[in-house]
Amino acid sequence: MLHPLARMFLIASCTAPFAAAQNPQWRVFPTTPDPVAAAWDARLQRVVMVGTEGGQRMWEWDGAQALLRPLDVRAEPVIHHLFFDAAARQLVGLSSTIASVGSWDGGLWRWSTSAGAPNLTNACATFDSFRRRVLAMPPSGNHVLFEWDGSQWWQTAPPSGPANRPGAAFAYDPVHRRAVLYGGLDFMTVLGDAWAFDGSVWTALGNPPPGPRQAAALAFDPSGSRLLLYGGHDTDTTTWELRGTVWTVLPTARNPGPRIGARLTFDGSGMLLTGGNPDGASLGHRFTGSDWVPVGHFGVPLRRHAPISVAQDKLRQQWVVFGGEGPGQMGNGVVLFDTQWRGTSPAHVPVERSGGRVVWSPVDGGVLLWGGYDPQATFRAETWLWNGSDWLQRPAAQAPSPRWEFAFLEDPSGGVSMLGGQFAPTQTETNEHWRWDGNTWQQLTPAFRPQVWRGFYGFDEARRRIVLAVRTATQPLTFDVWEWDGSNWTQQSTTIAGNVFVWAPSGALPYVPNAGGLVLWAYPTPQLWTGSAWVPWSSAWSSSGTILPEPRGNRLLSLGLGYPELQISVSTARPAALATVGYGCARNAAPSLTAVQEPRLGQNDFALLASTRAGNAPVLLVLGLATQSLPLGGGCALLVDQPVASLFGMAAASGEFRHALLIPNATGFAGLVLHAQAAVVDPPASTLGTITLTAGLRITIGD
Repeated sequence: MLHPLARMFLIASCTAPFAAAQNPQWRVFPTTPDPVAAAWDARLQRVVMVGTEGGQRMWEWDGAQALLRPLDVRAEPVIHHLFFDAAARQLVGLSSTIASVGSWDGGLWRWSTSAGAPNLTNACATFDSFRRRVLAMPPSGNHVLFEWDGSQWWQTAPPSGPANRPGAAFAYDPVHRRAVLYGGLDFMTVLGDAWAFDGSVWTALGNPPPGPRQAAALAFDPSGSRLLLYGGHDTDTTTWELRGTVWTVLPTARNPGPRIGARLTFDGSGMLLTGGNPDGASLGHRFTGSDWVPVGHFGVPLRRHAPISVAQDKLRQQWVVFGGEGPGQMGNGVVLFDTQWRGTSPAHVPVERSGGRVVWSPVDGGVLLWGGYDPQATFRAETWLWNGSDWLQRPAAQAPSPRWEFAFLEDPSGGVSMLGGQFAPTQTETNEHWRWDGNTWQQLTPAFRPQVWRGFYGFDEARRRIVLAVRTATQPLTFDVWEWDGSNWTQQSTTIAGNVFVWAPSGALPYVPNAGGLVLWAYPTPQLWTGSAWVPWSSAWSSSGTILPEPRGNRLLSLGLGYPELQISVSTARPAALATVGYGCARNAAPSLTAVQEPRLGQNDFALLASTRAGNAPVLLVLGLATQSLPLGGGCALLVDQPVASLFGMAAASGEFRHALLIPNATGFAGLVLHAQAAVVDPPASTLGTITLTAGLRITIGD
């Protein structure tokens, strides 16, 4: 049989209509979440996480990267807590707003609740694995505790116990068969008490030495048979364990830093800590039993209201995001994006600042930083280089005087140009032109040059020109356009035809690769600079964010000031899509067919997942070009037509069958639609005698 990948190449060469362009639109790009809930799925041997960045999404962490599961929480209740039921070998989710409890078998959620369900908004919750009950404590009330027994909610009323409070840490200790509650908030007072609930009564554990905590991370560590406590305080970075009634601080050489509201979960060998960092751009950390080790990145950077600076590291194919002002702080260090946000922990860090600029420096093979002002309102004039892992300060024999509001651009000669700006602290505008050559700064004084620098600017990578557009009239919209070729400035006066408006007085002209030029984000129609004139460009591509090409991809991304975090949007005329078609069939729960990652060009991690309760069962996966509904009897139907490939394999002991489909980075595949369905050999569950069937899956490959 023809290999599926070879078959896909053949299909793509014969399906030109699938690649027809549509009007592009901006959509929120799913980046690695700051988890709202996380749990170790012992059946699948992965950490499963739910985050709400740009909408609720579900991810799995395999120890090296977070993989999106695009279908698994689509149209599901909002999940606030995740647990693993070892007896049922499935995840349990709690949706607090509707007090609904769901079970997840690796592919589908099934939800239930009962009449008179409590309001559990902002409740703390845990799972009693001995009695197999969800325990939830609302944030207010007098000794109120609710239990879910698998079919209904019960309110328990122990004779004494802790007062209800928001922000309490709540975790189950299976060794002592008790749930432990720690800290929380009593009006404006942070509490430091601890309690244990054994299923019938509360027992006070006193005021232990970790002290007052709000939204601390507390979880059971099976490898150490103990409860671990971390965070819940603005400054505390100690790690504590609880064995029986004894609290012990664990000496660590490294720690994850202050955390409030972080998630702590077992990951198969250690304890994974995610989220809760005040600046939002947090590294994940693992506690190995003796120390914390950074393992990856979780969560997007919090919104920064003052200007941030963004550059593309062309060597490492990453965005570099620096600076800006967030809630009560300025940004330092650097945050990276390469289809996922990645925090960094460099050995050297420039002083925190806002208003600085970063740009790709081809002569350095890194990203150059200059300027901005620090928290004391002192303007900075040092030159720093980000080499992909650390900041290096670059001494220079001479340098520009401190300023801000300057243009910072790659230079056609191979260095970096700095244009204009306002001197600090006088705010006097200047038309100086400086160039960095990799060793020092040199001021350039060509006789013919712009006298006004406040305008739109960009680097035309196709024509190797710096372009400066200074607006001279509003209607019709007229510009003096200056171009720098590395040696000389040339000038042209140009007018944009029609009733086009630009509200911002200045800003960036992003280079758009698939347009081959610089784009002015005008309304109602963006304008493309051809080198001699402005011409209308597709209005559907307008965006108010910082525009750069997607690292390692074919699309445009926009970094916008979403709330409460920076938000990535993607513009594409052919978005990737997945949709369930029809229904599966089995005597009880039918197997499911889902996917990990989005099916888009160049995606090496896309895979189809058939999930069944029949471990080690044979699985047949069929791919076709069309869908149908051919009855097979027993309530089953064949949902794939025009088959082009079939894949045969064995499900793992967990019941999961996973098959990767490597999607080539070739534009002919964009828009291609495939249909899939899986058959699982499971005689006890079959209505056909031998096999069970999944629902169909419609796969649209996006660019």
